[in-house]
Amino acid sequence: MSLLESAIVTDEVEPGVLVTDDTVWAKANVEAIDDAVEIDGNYYRPHINGGGLVAVTAYVAASAYVESTAMVKDNAVVLDAVRIRHRAIAEHFARISGQCELMHDSRVSGFAMLSGKVALQRRSRVSGHARVEGSVRLDYQAHVTRGHIIGSFLIE
Repeated sequence: MSLLESAIVTDEVEPGVLVTDDTVWAKANVEAIDDAVEIDGNYYRPHINGGGLVAVTAYVAASAYVESTAMVKDNAVVLDAVRIRHRAIAEHFARISGQCELMHDSRVSGFAMLSGKVALQRRSRVSGHARVEGSVRLDYQAHVTRGHIIGSFLIE
């Protein structure tokens, strides 16, 4: 049973908006949930550019690429020309923009922010409240959890 089927529609307050059990849903979101696949209690849909799974609660721009082996979970936001490949994951409240690239089991989580041409490779992670900007490459399980890194660096 879909979320819409299990809720009682009490009113249509304006075109495109439903009120169900004291919750306001945009019809587009309800349809996205109906078409989504459930994994561990969370709903995902394939991204139009690459086919990777994107949580219905996350946002990924159409210009971004999410490969079929990658995921965007929770409330993560992926913008611009970001590429997420090779089992990489963006999750929680992460924000990724610019021409960043996540690959090879890398992960961005927490409230972390990436922008510019940041590249995460080979299980590297950015988490917590860390911000990474510019032409920074994290490689070989590098992990940044806090602070602000700006410029051109290789972190291994």
